[in-house]
Amino acid sequence: MSKAAEHYQQIYRQDLELEAEWLRFGARAKAHSVDLLTRKLRRPLISLCELGCGTGAVLENCIKLGLASKWTAVDNSPEALQYVSDRLGSLVQTECSDIGSPSCAAKAQVGVLSHVLEHLDDPSHILLAMHGRCDNLIAEVPLENQPIPRLMATIRWKLRGIRRESNKAGHIQFFSKNSFRKLLANAGWRIVDQHIYLPQQKDALLFRAKRNQIPVWRALLPYYIYRLVGRAALSVANVHYAVLAVPNNEPTPR
Repeated sequence: MSKAAEHYQQIYRQDLELEAEWLRFGARAKAHSVDLLTRKLRRPLISLCELGCGTGAVLENCIKLGLASKWTAVDNSPEALQYVSDRLGSLVQTECSDIGSPSCAAKAQVGVLSHVLEHLDDPSHILLAMHGRCDNLIAEVPLENQPIPRLMATIRWKLRGIRRESNKAGHIQFFSKNSFRKLLANAGWRIVDQHIYLPQQKDALLFRAKRNQIPVWRALLPYYIYRLVGRAALSVANVHYAVLAVPNNEPTPR
């Protein structure tokens, strides 16, 4: 089992409800990314599969938006998938599987990897495994290698010896916009649309500060940066970056 899988297995076994509450905070914005990036496709979509779905908060919001006719949730945590089944019932087919394994059987018109790749030792492995599973791939990650989060990480390392990889979110990949685009290209995916935004729910940031025992000022920094400089923050702050990609041999999304 990978480090990411172990990290979340422990969370779902010990703090399932707390993690589900946290995931619901950002789920509406993440589902909005899926909505925006699939608007040029015929809707409702034939099928949508979220891989690494956790407690299904993003999928649940996509269902509320009526984006697809068929839904699949894939995760390697039985506890998380039971939570999905309890909330969404027969609307969603679930598969307990390692999303990078050849045994993962899920296929869909649109595959969604929402805030999954930053947790993985080898994200290219998952992206390569997605070929043949979906006609269109939506992948969203936080851009934590932009100037402000990179500077903050450097300060914490210099002053307190805290490595970026020790963060409580379990992130071990730190992307810039260019490095993420390069990762997708090297794995055989061509970006055809993109959406970038700064999460600014104050209540979510305060919840994160309390849960992870981090200073409130640091948790609220993205919120105040956006209020101060507006869209200019998108090029310097910790933002979320979502793309719609197709296999390199595909001429257009379908």
